[in-house]
Amino acid sequence: NQKLHKTGDISDYIFENSRLQLASADAALQQARAARDLARKRLDDATLRAPFDGRIAAKQFDLGNTAAPGVPVVTLVDIRRLKVKIGVSEQDVVRLRKNQPASLQIDAYPGHTFQGRISAIAPDADMRTRTFPVEIVLTNPAEYPLRAGMVAKVRVQLSQIKGVPMIPTSSLVQSAQTRVAFVVRNGKAEKRTLKLGPQKGNRIAVLQGLQPGEKVIVLGQDRVSDGSQVKIVQENKLLPQ
Repeated sequence: NQKLHKTGDISDYIFENSRLQLASADAALQQARAARDLARKRLDDATLRAPFDGRIAAKQFDLGNTAAPGVPVVTLVDIRRLKVKIGVSEQDVVRLRKNQPASLQIDAYPGHTFQGRISAIAPDADMRTRTFPVEIVLTNPAEYPLRAGMVAKVRVQLSQIKGVPMIPTSSLVQSAQTRVAFVVRNGKAEKRTLKLGPQKGNRIAVLQGLQPGEKVIVLGQDRVSDGSQVKIVQENKLLPQ
């Protein structure tokens, strides 16, 4: 129409009317595209996508219910790889290492042993149980399928600790939430905060706080304090494990 208008084949009125119709059609096209994009977004917002492959363990909503943003709709579990959580005593946790192998037995499959490995060892104890949380991971075998929530019996071969002193458990004194012992140094009692290891009978390994050869008070330690004058009646040297 622009060429026809320049040559005078159409009037100014027809040309202007055609231009307005084109602008109106272009605006309608843009509006239709915006409506399409909005519809796509609403459809995408209404579609739930799982962050991983798994199975639905529980549904929090039924068909037709209204769900608010941020509220869980389903509980999804991935049971291809399972995690077993156990609590380990302070004497044994020092003998565990990450990636250390572990064997597990499940009551549902008597006689079969599952193999896993230690994936995490907590640096702090659970104050409720006084044990250290340890996690073990294993692959869920197709021939012996496991389910989340099953109870396992776990066996781990503890690493050996050598070259540390062993003291009688009776020489330990409870102080607040720590275990301490008293050594004799220059004729005086000196309190030591201990980090303990595994126990053998009535003797326990000391990982930190004592050195081989130091003199530990094993009788009357509950009646002395840090700096008290002491007299050695009988002496036995600390020997390493």
